[in-house]
Amino acid sequence: MSAPPRVYTIITESGRTKVEHEKDYWSILSDVHLQYMSAGGSWDRPNMLLLNGKVVVPEGLAGLAWRYGNELRDAVAETTRDIREKHMPEWMK
Repeated sequence: MSAPPRVYTIITESGRTKVEHEKDYWSILSDVHLQYMSAGGSWDRPNMLLLNGKVVVPEGLAGLAWRYGNELRDAVAETTRDIREKHMPEWMK
């Protein structure tokens, strides 16, 4: 038996909804983080997240995505730096 489809619904502060059929939780957080980075003062922040009609994030989705995205970016930068140091040729040091 296959798992039921995962349908996420994002609800903004104004009550608007956006349904996501082909995404997972992590890609939704990444998308919201990208929106946050370019948002203006009148941005209608994503506030709630539902999975198949059930509330999984009752409030603060934008803040959660902001923290996740920043931590992920910092971790990627640190890992990239470590790998580059490990593989840096002697002439570049």
